[in-house]
Parts: sequence; structure tokens; C-alpha cells
Amino acid sequence: MPWEPSAWDLPADMLPDFEDASARLIAALDAGGRAAAPADVAHAQAMYDCWIEQQEEGHQPEDINRCRGAFEPALANVLKALEPAPMAEEMGPVKYIIYFGFDVATTADSAVGVISEIAAAAAEMGPASITVQGHADRAGSDDYNLALSARRAANVAEALAAAGVSSDLMQVSEFGEGAPLVPTDDGVRNPENRRVEIEFIK
Repeated sequence: MPWEPSAWDLPADMLPDFEDASARLIAALDAGGRAAAPADVAHAQAMYDCWIEQQEEGHQPEDINRCRGAFEPALANVLKALEPAPMAEEMGPVKYIIYFGFDVATTADSAVGVISEIAAAAAEMGPASITVQGHADRAGSDDYNLALSARRAANVAEALAAAGVSSDLMQVSEFGEGAPLVPTDDGVRNPENRRVEIEFIK
């Protein structure tokens, strides 16, 4: 079974994220995910375990981001295999997250797999539009972070276009440090807030 978050030395503000991820993964396993999508289940659990281990170590943000970024699409594939027709009809917007290093706007090599997943999902689901929203943490000035988040969003949109996603579908925007995933004090570096969120809109 997936590792229990409370058994690990994790930052207090990150514990709810791990508890939520663990609960969703266990629910997928209990629902028959191993039989429905064995490869995706194995990948999802491996990336969850990788994420929790790297988060406890806490000194390799790129590995933390890589593991977390791969966990969500793998779990989404499991859920889709379990209930393909009902989920396609009932689910809300599909969201992906790509994380970035500190003061970095270019997509990491580790994001290639997520980009491919998004492109494949877009081709299969046919969303009416796709939002690509750039974000930054609160280290640095407001103006600098707004520009940085714009570059991140633009680079992800460019990578998606190269992977086959129509540029006409994408709505690219930037939020700077104004919409943190994890609230922090001004000036605090946080890897969870250095991100681009990609969302499918029906």
C-alpha cells in the first residue's frame, strides 16, 4: 500500500496535500485500479512514494517537482480506466501542474512526459479551450514575478503547441505571486508556488 504521510517528517503545511493524494490513490486501488490499469497504478504509486521521500529529504526541489508532477496524470489515467464513460461526462475541468525551479522560466526535462500526457489528453477529450496560467512564489518584487510567471506560461504554451496542441485552444495568462498554491509570507521561496497550471475547459 502507499506510504502513510504521518509516518514521514513532512512540513506541516504540506501534510494535507499528501493525505489527500494518499486517500485518492488508495480509493483508486480499492476500486479495482490494479486490474483496470496496472501500469498506470504502478506509476502513480511509484511517483507518490518518490514525492513523499524527496519531500522529507527536502533538498532536491527538482526531484520533488518531477515526482509530484508525474503522480497526478498517472492517477488520472487510472480513474479514467475505472470509469471511462461516466467520468468523461461528470468530471469537472481537468487540471495539470508543471513546476519550475527558483527563478527559472524554461520547462525542465522532467516536464516532457507531462507535456506529452496533456497533448494526448487534449486530442482525446477535445476541450473547448485550455487555460495556461503562470505563477511565481513570493521571493522577488511583484513586477519581476509577474514577468517571470508570464515567461513560464508562454514556454509551457510553446511546448504544448510543439506537442500538437492547437494554439487557438490555449488562453495564456500570468498571475505573478498573486495566487499562491501554498500561502507564504512575502519574500519566501516555495517550490509549490513556482508553477504553471493547465486546465481543460469543456
